[in-house]
Amino acid sequence: LVSNNYSIDISWAKSVQESQEPTKSRSSVLTQQQSMHTLSSQQLVHRAIPSRGRSRLVVACETPAANTQQVPLSGNGAVNGKAVFKDFYSKKDVSPQPASGRLRDQRPSLRAIYPKGSVCAVVLGGGENDSRRLFPLTDKRTLPAIPLGGIYRLIDIPLSSLINSGVNKVFVLTQYNSTSLNRYLQHTYEFHKGIPFGGDGFMEVVAATQGPKEQRWAEGPADTVRQWFSMFEGSAQNRFIEDILVLPSDQIYTLDFTQLVDFHRQANADLTIVCRPVEERAVEQVGVVKLDGGSTRIRLFEEKPTGDLKASMSMDFDDLQPFMNESHLNTVPFMEQLPADNKTWVGSCGMYVFRREALARLLRDNPKARDFSRELIPDALKKGMRVMAFNFPDYWVDVGGSIADLYAFEMALARDQLPFSFQQENTFFACPQNLPPTQTLGASLNRVQLGGGCYIHPGTKITSCTIGSRTIIEENCTIEDTVIMGADYYESEKEWPRAVGPAYPHIGIGANSRICKAIIDKNARIGKNVKLLNTEGVYESMDRIGKGICIRDGVTIVSKSAVVPDNTEV
Repeated sequence: LVSNNYSIDISWAKSVQESQEPTKSRSSVLTQQQSMHTLSSQQLVHRAIPSRGRSRLVVACETPAANTQQVPLSGNGAVNGKAVFKDFYSKKDVSPQPASGRLRDQRPSLRAIYPKGSVCAVVLGGGENDSRRLFPLTDKRTLPAIPLGGIYRLIDIPLSSLINSGVNKVFVLTQYNSTSLNRYLQHTYEFHKGIPFGGDGFMEVVAATQGPKEQRWAEGPADTVRQWFSMFEGSAQNRFIEDILVLPSDQIYTLDFTQLVDFHRQANADLTIVCRPVEERAVEQVGVVKLDGGSTRIRLFEEKPTGDLKASMSMDFDDLQPFMNESHLNTVPFMEQLPADNKTWVGSCGMYVFRREALARLLRDNPKARDFSRELIPDALKKGMRVMAFNFPDYWVDVGGSIADLYAFEMALARDQLPFSFQQENTFFACPQNLPPTQTLGASLNRVQLGGGCYIHPGTKITSCTIGSRTIIEENCTIEDTVIMGADYYESEKEWPRAVGPAYPHIGIGANSRICKAIIDKNARIGKNVKLLNTEGVYESMDRIGKGICIRDGVTIVSKSAVVPDNTEV
């Protein structure tokens, strides 16, 4: 018997029945098989086993009574309207249980068999507005492709957390300036050469397209997901997906997404928003939720509230206890002390879990929506959907808001001032590189994140810096509080039509140069005796952007492949 996505394995039922009741005649067993389509729900015992992309629903029972009624098996595994498979992530056994005997011992748990096949993740690849905030680092790449921590890219943070959590169905939605990102994803996460996904997992890059129904580019994250969703619904490989993770790609964190989906499903939520308590000074920079007193259900949502609206979104700390207990914490993380009036705010981290049907309904009912926080989430609350808040107490930071945010994270990482490290237990994946060891050759390094294949010559002093792969620094340089992103190749690997000289130096940093509080993008050529010190304390300057140099948020930035001749001073 086959019912949509489930098939009934009569042979297994027969073997179990015969082993339990060996005295029964063959005719009695055959009578059972002939009557299996007329079983009551109390007589069903289920187990799921993988079978080439579909789940086999195996049924064993006692001999049915003469007056048994037919039990319909729906496509979602329901018996008489009640779901057989309630929660793949649940720690409890959610299938009907036999009273006693061998059947309970023989039936494997759902968690051990098919734990994560009903969840997929959508990672937003960065739109034009997002990328412009970090210009000029995004002049030749999209936001998630920005190098980070010496050897990583921003996109590696969400993808590594997903892989470590076992979520192995991932879509990366790209549109703006995405060539560099697409190339990096292909080299890093390709199945037969890169990071293994295992089983029926995949990582699929979905580029923005135009067609008969969509003759425009996507505008905003919700619009991007809407265009992707029509393709998603039409693919057979997605037929088992029940919940969809929607993640940005400009945040730094480590999160076990199985805990998040567990919470989402046990709360029977249509939408779960990852949240955390925030200090008052940060309220105007994030979306803020207000919870029902004594629960984790969201009652109100406001994006970046100010003034009286900001004050109305505050909550008494005592009302946050159910929310805080989700992480077994009794204090607000990363908050030195509670305000005197015992008020605090709960901010959104921009990570969501949607029930598939709920997301489809919201996208259908809001065909012109561009943003989740300003349009889709308020509409979900208006419709009375169950919108829940999941407490994320660990380290989290959004580095895509400004150059200052990205620079501050890199400096704190180099100085070991964060409860976050790339050397932690959970692995962070990056593109494999075949490079020689770094040579320091008598240089002095203090608090430095150092990539592979670097050559640092004698007399150079480097303090509180992140240095990317293939960086070459010549003798007697002084570099402080700087991010050097490295190079994509050694200069000797290519033939250059232009002769190297004072106006066109080698890739890397020339001798006797001094650099402080700067970001040097990839493949930059900085000549000898260059001084990038911003001694006048300029906060914003684009006067030299045509030459590949600018100052943003007080940080001097040298653009990708820029040429800084000898003796330049900024």
